[in-house]
Amino acid sequence: MSLAVNLEHRLLICKECQTALTSSNFASHIRNKKIPLSKSQELAIATFCFDYGIVCKYPTFAEQPVEEIIGVKVELKAGCPSCQYTAEVKQVKSHLKENHPQVAATDIIDPVSSQSLHRGQAHTNIRIIPRATPVNPITPLQSLLGDFNAFQPPTGDTAGPSSDARLVGPFILQSRFHQYIKGHSVKELRQLVGRPQPDEADMHRLSDTISAYMEHATALMDRTNAHVLRKINSSDSVNLNPTPLHPHQQDDTLHSYVQPVTHLIAALMRGGTPTLRLPMPAPVSLALSTLRKRMSVDNLHSLLVSLWLAPWESDTEAFPDPTICFLALHILQDDGAFLQPKDITPRITKLARAIQLVVLREVHRRLLRYHNRFATALAHQTPGLPRIVWHESHRNNFTTLMYNGNIVSIDLLRTLWAKLEQNIMRLWEDKILLGTKLYIPLGTPSDSLTSTACGYSFIHDERNPFPRFSKLLGRTFLQDEKHRGMFYTYSPSTGLYSLNVSRCHQWLSDLAYVEALLMVLTDMRSGAPKRMAELCATLVCNIETRTRNLYAYGSQVLLVSQYSKNTNNHQRDRVTPHALSTFDGDMLLQIHALARPFAQYLTSLLCPGEPQISRQYRDLLFMDALRPFTAPAISQLMGDQAKAVLGWSMTVAPWRHIAIVLKDVFKLDVSDQEEEPDAFSEAQAEQSGHSMALEKRIYGLSPNVIEGIKDSSLAIFIRASCDWQIRFQVVPSGVALPYYSSTMDTFHSHVSDGTIQLPPPPISPSTIQDLYNLVQRSYSDLQEFKTAFRDELRLIRSAMQCTQRDPDGPPPVVAASVGLCSDLTQPTARDPHRLFAASQHEPLPNLTQPVTRSPLPPSSSPSYSEHRMASSPEPIPSGNLGPLPSPPSSAGPPTLDRHPTSLRVTPNSLIPRTPRPTPIPTPAPPVHFSELPMATPPVLRPDLYGPQANWRDVGQRDALAAVLTLERDVIAALRTGVGKSLLAILPARMEDGVTVIVIPLVSLLEDWVRRLSDLSVPYEVFDSAHPDSLASTTANIVLVSADKANWESWRHALARLSQSRVLIRFVIDEAHLWITDASFRPGALETPGGLRAFPMQMVLLSATVSPAIEASLRTQFVLQNPSVIRCHPHRPELLFDIPEQTFRSTQAMVTKFNDRIAQDQSEEAWHDNDRWLGFVPSIPQGLEVSAALSVEFYSSQDSPDERAAKYSRWLKGTSLGMVATTAISVGTDYPHVRFTCHFGSPHDMTTLIQQTSRAGRDGHPARCLVLPSNPPLSPPKAPLEPEKAALSSLLYPSRDAPLPCVRDSIGRFLGAAPVCCLDLTKRWQACSRCSSGELVVPRSHL
Repeated sequence: MSLAVNLEHRLLICKECQTALTSSNFASHIRNKKIPLSKSQELAIATFCFDYGIVCKYPTFAEQPVEEIIGVKVELKAGCPSCQYTAEVKQVKSHLKENHPQVAATDIIDPVSSQSLHRGQAHTNIRIIPRATPVNPITPLQSLLGDFNAFQPPTGDTAGPSSDARLVGPFILQSRFHQYIKGHSVKELRQLVGRPQPDEADMHRLSDTISAYMEHATALMDRTNAHVLRKINSSDSVNLNPTPLHPHQQDDTLHSYVQPVTHLIAALMRGGTPTLRLPMPAPVSLALSTLRKRMSVDNLHSLLVSLWLAPWESDTEAFPDPTICFLALHILQDDGAFLQPKDITPRITKLARAIQLVVLREVHRRLLRYHNRFATALAHQTPGLPRIVWHESHRNNFTTLMYNGNIVSIDLLRTLWAKLEQNIMRLWEDKILLGTKLYIPLGTPSDSLTSTACGYSFIHDERNPFPRFSKLLGRTFLQDEKHRGMFYTYSPSTGLYSLNVSRCHQWLSDLAYVEALLMVLTDMRSGAPKRMAELCATLVCNIETRTRNLYAYGSQVLLVSQYSKNTNNHQRDRVTPHALSTFDGDMLLQIHALARPFAQYLTSLLCPGEPQISRQYRDLLFMDALRPFTAPAISQLMGDQAKAVLGWSMTVAPWRHIAIVLKDVFKLDVSDQEEEPDAFSEAQAEQSGHSMALEKRIYGLSPNVIEGIKDSSLAIFIRASCDWQIRFQVVPSGVALPYYSSTMDTFHSHVSDGTIQLPPPPISPSTIQDLYNLVQRSYSDLQEFKTAFRDELRLIRSAMQCTQRDPDGPPPVVAASVGLCSDLTQPTARDPHRLFAASQHEPLPNLTQPVTRSPLPPSSSPSYSEHRMASSPEPIPSGNLGPLPSPPSSAGPPTLDRHPTSLRVTPNSLIPRTPRPTPIPTPAPPVHFSELPMATPPVLRPDLYGPQANWRDVGQRDALAAVLTLERDVIAALRTGVGKSLLAILPARMEDGVTVIVIPLVSLLEDWVRRLSDLSVPYEVFDSAHPDSLASTTANIVLVSADKANWESWRHALARLSQSRVLIRFVIDEAHLWITDASFRPGALETPGGLRAFPMQMVLLSATVSPAIEASLRTQFVLQNPSVIRCHPHRPELLFDIPEQTFRSTQAMVTKFNDRIAQDQSEEAWHDNDRWLGFVPSIPQGLEVSAALSVEFYSSQDSPDERAAKYSRWLKGTSLGMVATTAISVGTDYPHVRFTCHFGSPHDMTTLIQQTSRAGRDGHPARCLVLPSNPPLSPPKAPLEPEKAALSSLLYPSRDAPLPCVRDSIGRFLGAAPVCCLDLTKRWQACSRCSSGELVVPRSHL
């Protein structure tokens, strides 16, 4: 802040705010501006005021204009014609009404020059007489400086983006919109697609007509076949969308869909701009003329049909489609930039909706043809031959290598980089700054990372100081006679300056050479090598067709890669950050803040007819002399610079190979960091412009890495770059130092003073050998533990007894494939009237007393090594099954009463832990149950399930035995109600380790929480907001949702937990969802094999595991020789009711439902706790059904609190029923569901089985009603998936074939033995197909 003196009025003048001050208020004014003012300074100013007679009060002025007060800001206001009152126009009008009513408002004097001495403290709006400005002759130097100060870089008044494809975003590049608008006025193009204006008389009713048209077309949906609506709502002709086209839930939504159509028709009616005409084929022109004559819905429909239901292909026009042309203009912004793809999508969606309504009205099956996606993919089938040899690896020296016989070492690379730094710094200070010693500190600049405004960059952000110094270098040159003479020649005869063209070209060439050397350093030092073609096209600011590549992240400068060969071929950007070293980042800032503005000015003088060159100096990160760099030129420069140090020309291609191999060596140094080592490898691979899998195949580094990289946080990319820089002793990114203090020769001094924090030292070969020895010892200890563990199992088995077969129970099992088998004997008699008695209805013998069983003779002992329990019905028995003989008791072995925690697994006894998880060599073949003397299954814990607890099914018992052995993975395919949750809960109660339960649905997670809370079982739910809390948990059960199980924070938390607790197993609940729902939830269910980050047992639970799903589970979860335990899938209490007719409308389904449930309630008296559930295939249909039945609708769109509240109200009986989507199918275990109904065909067979299984879980009869929607009008061209094929054959059987039994269809789908309701006893409720007794043929008899 500075003060001046107005001697005429004896006032101080604040030059910053142009305000008058007195001797009494100057101190408060200074302090109000947050400027420190000491007592001594205040006294000095007061003394000055006294000496110069500065007044202590503001002067007053007569009621007449006064001469302008020098130093005070002049403002233009309005004045009263009758007095000296001066103010804003509105205030003057009020003044006239109150004081001069006879004066008209049109007589107000506007403008009037006025001044205010100090607002709030002195008279304001003093009318003045401006002083005459003296006319002085302008000198040549002043003219030169004036031209420079007035220079502004070219702006995008007309749309003209670069023709370089690398500077164009994928969407714009594919659509070629930038070519369509090139050379036309952006303002005129925006006006062309604007809304109808009041002066456009032929468009007055356009918006209302379009709104009426869309309302009428929407009303047609209720009278349209559901299959037609699904076809219209499908994106292609092969895959039919399961969701039909449906009205919007909110009526006011339609208004937003009317707007883009209104803009489109208005643009067609305008025709175009003076320089650009929209394509107007004859049918469209004729329909448009008719619409102008009479604005009606029918005429509008004719126009839309000619516009949208005709092919637009032309050999002469690049853009023949009027709608595509409109879209190109509609997404254009005022600054000439296009909207981002995420902002374009809503506009395309609204236009697509309008097209669907036109198709619906016209009853056609064709959709608007959109742009084809590019499908080019780069594939490398075989690894490349090795080019690199570690010729001193036998000496444990990995600092020197040979590339095709040429020596490269880390020390030589450091020498090369240090030399480049010195050359850049010397050229910058001598050739570019010309010895002026100018410097702009980086500091911590502000950067709007998400801004896409054209021309934006943190270097141009007004919040930062850089824009204020943009002309500093030019002013310094032009104001100094010596420097001015380098760029201009003065002619005394003419008195004018003329441009020194050759010297200007030389300066630009020197600047280009500095930028080229800096580009070489940037490529070699920012983490991993980048695509040189992309580096030559990187942007420092946003342009119309692409966002920038240079960002400020705190004190770090980031170079973000977006373009590469892969991303361009696939037409999608992939953002990959590189953190520039302190020297490189600061040097780039100096170039763009100081040198580039002056380069733009010189370019405008050297190439006055080519404004795009000057703009390239603003936009491009690296710029050659008057043209962009090319990759071959930079590669040649790198080779020349490297040859002087290495002795051979290391160009870009060899450097990529060398850098990737060095990176692979350096990654050993990050193994003890908080993140997993592979995250750094993946980050550096992505920085190189390709995937990790591609890197391994091309460079032949490892055949084991087969997965591409995952999304990583920005911090990991920055750390990957910094780690690379520190390994080469480069001052890393983020160190707040100027370029001249951050060269490589200062690295060690910065380390000494703590400015640079070094990572832990790399692991030496001897340390690696020690770790290997530790692994070997751990493996030996593991074998000893297994031996002790089997001995303890023998003691436990001696306290167990075999489950007795219920004479009314299911038939014997059929052995198949792999798994654990039971010790059940085959029956000798058959009973034609009784079969499949449910064990949950009739108590089984108590298994909680300690008994033992004599070993079976070798000849009769069943093999327990590899069999599958396939508890499927056999043909009807001919006699009753007698009970198995009771085994003799023995008091020898210890019992569960004496050893309540006989199976205790402790960290010390399981695996001696190292600080981090260590891979264990492949163990010897496991010992199976057949090698143990006792073959009796485990017993239930009475302290957890009560003294009368018993097995619900032999499959449950055998599955638990397989889980407890910990010898192999387990697939437990047990029907609903058998008690699969016991397989996760009971082992966790018996062991001293952690069982992780991965849960795919939110509703299912809530059910697990309720179930464990009711059993008082301690558990921990993984909270991503507080991942560190998992490391301190004492619970043996950890619940995690499927999506969070793929997060980095989960893997880190689990790794920390493994250092203090033993991780025993993963339990995957409802495992079939990883196969059936993977396409709907790719983020959570697409890579289940990634869950196997630790050596843990994998237990998969599901009630619906068909043979096809089982094969997929083995592959997706990487299961090696798992134990597969199955039981028969049937339940006697369920009555499957599928009417013979299909239903076209939802109302017909509701009517049928009301009839059936009324009949059911009259035949079977319902109790207060009985409920019903309705299932729908889509949310719109669910809303319709719930409204018709006056019940609540449960779906995934509800918040967790809303879902919990609806479920609670349903349990309490606020309403007996509830309609739901699949969000409430699996895991819902309310026992008293008497009735389920499917309103429409389910998505697949698994969905049908899971949802009907919600009924009758208390063992009492329940009805499962399925109301199929209309079948497809024509058979599909391609074969159906097994899931949908099984459902289709059940719901839509062939007319010339008998109606299939529901139980038989379900059993066959799940791989069980054939069985029909007619094969079963009377206590089994026959399905509606079998109870009719007319057309059904027992499939088991075929």
